[in-house]
Amino acid sequence: MQQKATDDFLLFEQRLKQLIQSHQVLRSDLEALREEMATVLHQNELLREENNHFRNREKMNNIVTSLTERNTESEQLKSKLDGYLRVIDKCIKHINNT
Repeated sequence: MQQKATDDFLLFEQRLKQLIQSHQVLRSDLEALREEMATVLHQNELLREENNHFRNREKMNNIVTSLTERNTESEQLKSKLDGYLRVIDKCIKHINNT
């Protein structure tokens, strides 16, 4: 009976040491995962800021493109008006000469 109690105690002690060792490994893993999570969260924040920056740049590019298109339309309109004015001037000259 005494031998069985000793064997049981030794088995219990061995399992307890295994549990303590497993606990230490898990704590170490947990700490590593926390560090990794902090790194990932920081990278995520940097990527969000970069994304916002790109969105702002895209908005600015759209504004510039819109303004450029309007300027091109204005130039075309001005060119057409100049053409019409030349035709009108020719007509006036022709009327004055007759």
